[in-house]
Amino acid sequence: MIADYLGERPVLSANKCTLRRVSTANTDWHQDGAFIGTGVRALNVWIALTDCGVDAPSMDVVPRRFESIQESGTGGAIFDWAVGPDTVERLAAEHPVVRPQFSAGDALLFDDLFLHRTAVGPGLVRPRFAIESWFFAATGYPEGQVPLVW
Repeated sequence: MIADYLGERPVLSANKCTLRRVSTANTDWHQDGAFIGTGVRALNVWIALTDCGVDAPSMDVVPRRFESIQESGTGGAIFDWAVGPDTVERLAAEHPVVRPQFSAGDALLFDDLFLHRTAVGPGLVRPRFAIESWFFAATGYPEGQVPLVW
């Protein structure tokens, strides 16, 4: 399925593959393409290892397709690579932000242009564990990553 999406054999990034533990945090909206660069074709296979979305943070997502990196560092953004909440509000006007609930073992697949953040808010008091596995098209593999092919 990943090969079909990328149009060629996928390459896993050893650098971007991680077991992530997230507690309550002050997070910002972002597109992972802002970190890995433009012109890459990528797919993240995000797998929840704990139930999340009720008392553990899941993700807030803008459920629409973007064809480019959105304006960052403005609109109330905390970081220069982040998409500010004012900008997200405008971008999500026709497709309101959603916060999915995941059970352990559920997966979410998304590309480098997907606009998201770790969910924040009252009641999200338990930590969330998830695996992130980034796959890239070999012809657009970003510099600085360690490729694994099987």
